Amino acid sequence: MNKLFASLLALVLAVVVLVGCGSVTPYAATVNTERLTQSDLESELAAISGNNDYVKLLEQGQPPIAVRGKGKGTFDQTFVARVLTREIFYRLVRDEIGRRKLTVDNVALGAARQSVTQQVGGDSVLAKFPAGYRTSLVRRTAELETLTKALAKATPAPTQDPRAFYAENKAMFDTYACVSHILVADKAKADDLVARIGKGEDFATLARAESIDNQGPSGGSAAKGGDLGCADPAGFVPEFAAAVKAQAVGQVGAPVQTQFGFHIIKVTARPPTYEQLQAQVQQQVQQQVQQASQGKLNTWLEGAVKKAKINVNPRYGTFSKNPSDFGVVPPKSTAKTTTTASQQP
Repeated sequence: MNKLFASLLALVLAVVVLVGCGSVTPYAATVNTERLTQSDLESELAAISGNNDYVKLLEQGQPPIAVRGKGKGTFDQTFVARVLTREIFYRLVRDEIGRRKLTVDNVALGAARQSVTQQVGGDSVLAKFPAGYRTSLVRRTAELETLTKALAKATPAPTQDPRAFYAENKAMFDTYACVSHILVADKAKADDLVARIGKGEDFATLARAESIDNQGPSGGSAAKGGDLGCADPAGFVPEFAAAVKAQAVGQVGAPVQTQFGFHIIKVTARPPTYEQLQAQVQQQVQQQVQQASQGKLNTWLEGAVKKAKINVNPRYGTFSKNPSDFGVVPPKSTAKTTTTASQQP
């Protein structure tokens, strides 16, 4: 999914910004001839505010999202502006779906439900939203994915054959190395194992018997004879990475200490073959295709926003079409919180 929309999807609380007393125009924003009403936003707020698990997920996330304000029943203005931006973008997506006469089929809805489930933190969290709101979240996501696929078909796709991609981008993998290690808790144990390997004992056999790297669903590297697979050394901790870069293929080096303990490292191949890197190459191909789709979607979105007539209720701020602050810009005010209509004095 597009990163911009994925991050906005995570911000699913929407609120009505009211900071004064008396009656107000009942809209949050207009997009061309359509209105995003305050009642729609308040309905969404009611659905979300009742899901404490989801609110905690946002507020404790990385990076944390400031949802609530300092006062009871209030919400952060910047958060509100970002959520309203998302609502405007989804309305533009829906309009484009209609203009292109695209069909959001059951396959798209099924995939969208899986995506939404992951975004909100799992089935148990999703189930705490009202049924109508769950349907709305899934529908929006399915519309986004349907449009993304339609845009992708309009231009040639990047190379999707993993072997061809590897051949075209071989230099990308030249720094990779295939590595095995034995992890132990102290240097004396590590020195002893190095000596035993030097006398002819099998590295993989000792790794299975002695390595403490045994965490994870597959038993860690110990269960695989110390095999860590093939990767760019930059992904290892610095001390480990330096040893991998320095050691010759097939050499068992002196023990290396890291925050995890003492490692006995063996580089088994450098650079790896396509067969050894097949999983990583397939991942790179998938990322390339996703990035291409994201780029097309972002290009479309920028154009759609420039053409659209977007008006935001001044209580929410203003809408900027500048790339530097694309979206709703909250009002310049010392107030950090907003309230709902039901809390209006």
